[in-house]
Amino acid sequence: MSDVQDYTSINNDADIARDDFSLKARLSLAALFLAAILMVALVAGVSFRAFRQIEVATGTRKHISTLITQADALISELTEAETGQRGYLLTGDKAFLDSYWVASDNIKGNLEELRQLNFNPAAQKHLDGLPPLVNAKLAELAQTIELRRNHNMDTVLEIVAGGKGERLMDSIRTGMSGFIHVLENSQGQNNVELQSNMRNMFAIIVSASLFTLLFAILFALLIYRKAGQRLKDLVHFETLPAAVYPTDAEGLLTYFNPFTIELTGRVPNLGVDHWCVSWKIFSPSGNSLSFDQSPMAITLKEGKAIRDDVFAECRH
Repeated sequence: MSDVQDYTSINNDADIARDDFSLKARLSLAALFLAAILMVALVAGVSFRAFRQIEVATGTRKHISTLITQADALISELTEAETGQRGYLLTGDKAFLDSYWVASDNIKGNLEELRQLNFNPAAQKHLDGLPPLVNAKLAELAQTIELRRNHNMDTVLEIVAGGKGERLMDSIRTGMSGFIHVLENSQGQNNVELQSNMRNMFAIIVSASLFTLLFAILFALLIYRKAGQRLKDLVHFETLPAAVYPTDAEGLLTYFNPFTIELTGRVPNLGVDHWCVSWKIFSPSGNSLSFDQSPMAITLKEGKAIRDDVFAECRH
């Protein structure tokens, strides 16, 4: 017993429509992934630059704090040396000289280290004027201590009364204050830049998060549309008054609608039946054909749609 069914045209039209949607879906997905890759590259580049700026600003801030601390320590050492000198001049007790010796041994080296560490040209101008003043102050301290050791109090009183030591100390404090003031201004500018970079980094993180959310929504929407289209196709195929049984690229059956059972008189085996679901097929001229000569096989192998030829299918 045989039935004649122009199932190939129907099947090919459905395949073409499905392939067209799949192509659009693949293109849309590829566009989304390309946009995601570009965005990731952009975010990575901007983030690296922002992180680098934050790293530099943080390092600069730490370095400036170190310079200010060392500048304050240098003034403290000079003050301790002067305090020890005055105590010895007034009492003659050598115990007062302990702080003087410790401070005087470190002052010159610490000042030179401070000059080497400084990177601010404007602040360097203040430091460059300090070595002669510090050397003169240390010389004045050493001179008066030596005179007191030799019991030459008249000369000591004359030097102290002249106010040279006090004027040197005031000049040193003024120079160091100018140095610290320049550094503090620089620190303020650095803090502004650091805060700006932190805000930029926050904006980058928020933007990247929003883009990731948008990408996830678009991806989910695309999957939803694809699944909806597939369901719509299946519902359409289920109600068609014609046999529809598409295969994969290898010719293995992937789906069949109820009318296929009526056409073939059997329940096809998904993933098993190859190229065709019938017992036998014949060409329009009545010649028996092998399954790999079926319209489905020719369409998939040669990419040629068969629309006008009519094939006869036989069943038990």
